[in-house]
Amino acid sequence: MSDIYDLLVSMGLNKNYLGYEYIAFAVGMLKESEQPVQMKALYLEVAKHFCTTPQCVERDIRTAVRILLKNEHLKCLRESRRVKTGPGNAEVLYFLTFLWEKYTKNQPGGIEKIV
Repeated sequence: MSDIYDLLVSMGLNKNYLGYEYIAFAVGMLKESEQPVQMKALYLEVAKHFCTTPQCVERDIRTAVRILLKNEHLKCLRESRRVKTGPGNAEVLYFLTFLWEKYTKNQPGGIEKIV
């Protein structure tokens, strides 16, 4: 699980944001899931794990996503949207899951080679 933390830090998100922990946990759940997960159910599971509410989880992940989208690593994801708001939490979480899977397969090359 520490790999996801390395990935988030390398993308400019630090542990001062509550969304940092929530994203790491959510991405871990998405990685283990064999089927697509509804965000409402995901927020509920994350909230239970961290003893908070799904609304707080959604807000804190959204805040962390805004920080990640300012970073050049997610430029391709940001530009893939034609609306001004950019990608939502679900898109970013699934994209991070993809990057994490790729990262864990190619770990000797380091995260810089992937993002």
